[in-house]
Amino acid sequence: MTAAIGEWLVQADKISQNQLRHVRSLQAEKGGPLGPLLVQLGFISERELATTLASEMQLALVAGGDYADLTEFGDLVSAEFLRQHHVAPLQADDGRVKVAVADPSDPFIIDALQLAFGQPVELHVGVISDIQQALARALPAESAPAFASDDADLVVERNVDDITHLRDMASEAPVIRRVNQMVARALELRASDIHIEPFERELVVRYRVDGVLRAIRFPGELPPEAIVSRIKVLASLDIAERRLPQDGRIKLRAEGREIDMRISTVPTLHGESVVMRLLDRGDVPLDFESLGFTGETLSA
Repeated sequence: MTAAIGEWLVQADKISQNQLRHVRSLQAEKGGPLGPLLVQLGFISERELATTLASEMQLALVAGGDYADLTEFGDLVSAEFLRQHHVAPLQADDGRVKVAVADPSDPFIIDALQLAFGQPVELHVGVISDIQQALARALPAESAPAFASDDADLVVERNVDDITHLRDMASEAPVIRRVNQMVARALELRASDIHIEPFERELVVRYRVDGVLRAIRFPGELPPEAIVSRIKVLASLDIAERRLPQDGRIKLRAEGREIDMRISTVPTLHGESVVMRLLDRGDVPLDFESLGFTGETLSA
C-alpha cells in the first residue's frame, strides 16, 4: 500500500519521481511511514498529503474542529504511541472505534490499534498538525526532567532497579537456553532472518526461509522483555533504552561455523520487536562452479 501512495502522489503532480526515489531510499535506511517522511523533507505539505490520501483511499478527511470531543481510551493505547504515530481516537460507536491517522496505509498502526481496542477500527485521514494539537489538548503534557538549579548538570533519570532487573533476567539460565534454541532452530532451518515480535499475551517468533516468513511457536512462560534483553546484551546494546531503535552485531561460533548476526530493535505497542539477520560465513560460495558457471563457460 505504501508503494501505491508514492505513485498516487507522483501521478497527482504532488511530488516528483526523483523525490519519491529519495524518500524511499531514506525509508529503507531508517524506517517509518512514507507520508510523514515526505512532509518532514518538505516535499509536500501536510494538508496536500492528507487530501490526496483521503481521495485515493476513499476515506473521510477529518476537519480540525472534529477533534473537539477526542475520546479517552484509558490505558488501552499509550500516549507515546499516539504521538509517535500521529493517531487520534475519535469515538467508539457500533462496535468499532473511529480513529484519525496521518498515514492510513501503515499496516502496523492498524493492526496495533485493533489489537489494543479489541474491535475493528474505522480509519479517517487527519492532518498531522491537527492530530498533534488534538493530542496536546486531550493528553497529559509530557513530563520534563527536573533539576535542582539553573547551574546544575541535567541528568536523565533512569529506574536503576528496573535496569538491574532486566539485566538479571537476561542472565538467567532459562532465558539463555531459549535464545540459544531460537538461533539453533534458525541454523537448522537455514533461515536468513529471525523476527521476534511481542504482542499483548505472547511472543511470536518468525523465521525467514527461502524468502517466506514461517511462525514457530515456543512455550510462553518466559517474559518477552527477558528474551529481548538477552539479545540486546549479546549485541552490546543499551538495555535501558526502550524508546528508540537500536542496531548492533553478534558474532558466534556454532557447530564449527562462524555466524555473523545483525541485530535491529524497534519499539512497538507491546514492547520491542527484534530482527536478527544471519550470515553464515562458511556458507558463501566462492568458487565459480558453486556460483553456477559451467565447465564450457570457465574454459572460454
